[in-house]
Amino acid sequence: MVAKSGDPEKNKIADAVWNRTSFNAMYIADIVFMGTQEDCSFENCSFTRVTFRNATLNNTFFKNKSLKRIRFIDCQADRMTYEFLKTVRQI
Repeated sequence: MVAKSGDPEKNKIADAVWNRTSFNAMYIADIVFMGTQEDCSFENCSFTRVTFRNATLNNTFFKNKSLKRIRFIDCQADRMTYEFLKTVRQI
């Protein structure tokens, strides 16, 4: 899932519903996720210029060394996901 555009806004995944999707050992770059992610996991992934914008995150977990290259803008999360992100990202 690597986009070759200089503008990540051109690489949007909008209004998608990701349900029970696992992203394992992937390099994810230059992309904006918009929509719902439910029961999803990102494990051992690398991120560059990744944004979650107006996304809904339910029971979604990020098991990675660093989430510093991910931006969360105007997102909603269930309590468990929020507490997990708050602990990892210290938001």
